Amino acid sequence: MTSQTVPILPGLIYCYRGPVDQETFKHLLRSRWKKVFSLDRTQLRILVDIVIPYWQNYLKAIVHPFDVAYIGSLQFGWVGDIHSKDARIARVARVIVESYTDLDLMPEKILFQIELCRHNVPHHCLIIHEGRGQFEIPFRDQECHGIVH
Repeated sequence: MTSQTVPILPGLIYCYRGPVDQETFKHLLRSRWKKVFSLDRTQLRILVDIVIPYWQNYLKAIVHPFDVAYIGSLQFGWVGDIHSKDARIARVARVIVESYTDLDLMPEKILFQIELCRHNVPHHCLIIHEGRGQFEIPFRDQECHGIVH
């Protein structure tokens, strides 16, 4: 259904982890996290740099013509328990998007789990898209280069 020539996020190398494991995905969707109702600079950066570009590239990658595509809902929050391999990670953001194209009968959920350092710079992102698969994206921490974490 999607073309592999369109990048997941522009200018970033990603690792494809395979199809979505429904049990793990449902567990992540149900796990505890604090939903937020404000939009601060960090959240705006995540939406502008990760979520919206992913959505745009996903639509470009669909090889079948479609007439309708939209994001039905978008939930933003912070994960309470941080489990990261990187000691520099201070918090983890979670964004859940319910997307719809007229090619699908049901909306698809897309989960973004973004690990941020204490400077609120994204270091790592896990994307789980129901209809597309799982992807890991390590970010180059150019903004953190030389800064002690």
